Amino acid sequence: MEVIPVHNLTKIGNIPMDWNIKRLQEIISTVIDNRGKTPPYQNNSDFELIETASISFVNQYPDYSKVTKFVTEKIYNSWFRGHPAKMDILISTVGEYSGLSAIMKGNRGTIAQNIIALRVVFGIDPFYVFYWTRSESFNIQLKQVMMNQAQPSLRVPWLLDFIIALPSKKAEQQAISEALSDVDALIATQEALIAKKRAIKQGVMQELLTGKRRLPGFTGKWEEKEIGGLNLDISDGNYSSKYPKQSDFKDIGVPFIRANNLQGMKVIDDDMRFISIEQHNDLLKGHLKKDDILITTRGELGKIALVPDKYIDSNINAQIVRINTRSIINHIYFAFFLSYEDTQKKIKGEETGSALKQLPVGKLVKIPIVFPPIDEQQAIAKILSELEAEINLLVQKQEKTKALKQGMMQELLTGRIRLTGE
Repeated sequence: MEVIPVHNLTKIGNIPMDWNIKRLQEIISTVIDNRGKTPPYQNNSDFELIETASISFVNQYPDYSKVTKFVTEKIYNSWFRGHPAKMDILISTVGEYSGLSAIMKGNRGTIAQNIIALRVVFGIDPFYVFYWTRSESFNIQLKQVMMNQAQPSLRVPWLLDFIIALPSKKAEQQAISEALSDVDALIATQEALIAKKRAIKQGVMQELLTGKRRLPGFTGKWEEKEIGGLNLDISDGNYSSKYPKQSDFKDIGVPFIRANNLQGMKVIDDDMRFISIEQHNDLLKGHLKKDDILITTRGELGKIALVPDKYIDSNINAQIVRINTRSIINHIYFAFFLSYEDTQKKIKGEETGSALKQLPVGKLVKIPIVFPPIDEQQAIAKILSELEAEINLLVQKQEKTKALKQGMMQELLTGRIRLTGE
């Protein structure tokens, strides 16, 4: 096997000798920075104002469906220092999302305040640089400059001082970016299938949770009550002055489940925080039991999850709904009811046209629910659980693809695996 000579660089690892080591400023011809320029905007006009919400690790390109602000043609032409163009790289510079990136698919929209655009010099593949902004090398350098800042902010001079490893031939750069783009296309296909399956699930929920379609063999009468009439135990979780401060969280200890740990009716481990056993004991509210239903009622409203065995006796920053022996509702049926699209609108206040910032227990218990006898509830819950399990399998498959892509990036962007581009 051929041994390829390498540069031994502590900051970005071992790089092939025939690659170039550059500071970002050496390969950027233009920086478009409109910070300090807050334009008058409208809800619907001529040009989109791309903000951080439109940039995520899910998509290569800005997500224009997340755009909520627009500017007129007059403002577009006179207010800004410059506009991003096709193949420019967008990078978020402020807050916890500093370093998020996207690449412009075309000349559409503009940027202000918390996003900058970088234009790569001729002879360098923009997609290669874009993928580097999502690499381990980029993130290590990002963490180094963001460390010890009270208010996270990525300054342009710091960013332009980052080191990037570049194949000397553009053909190899393009071969790498094309390989990663192929994986992104697979991830996008998986995402579309997941979205389709979720839409199907919502359609089935609309029929089964409202009684529009009855399951064969069931003829019992449905009831309608408010949630408060179901004999449920509802507690306020940890919404109190005792809520842990950022400095209270530990690397190990008792899990403290937050809103971002609730996804797809499940509690996920990603970014789980922990508190000490002493603080756990001091937080009198919020200790969990198996099959408790969690619902976020402040901040990001209406996220739902069922508590698994793994998180018994954890703490939670959400409302806790507990089914007891007096309850007339199946816990899985009720969890699906809470996640149902129409219920979510009531939880979030969207059915009245004014979104809520929090959902008091008093409003939650007033939400109406229709439900069949317990045996039909269980049968409906089984069907919906099977649909949810199918979606979860697709999500797991997509997560494996994303992990594969991260591994490919680490190998390809450091030259451990070479693509000739020929």
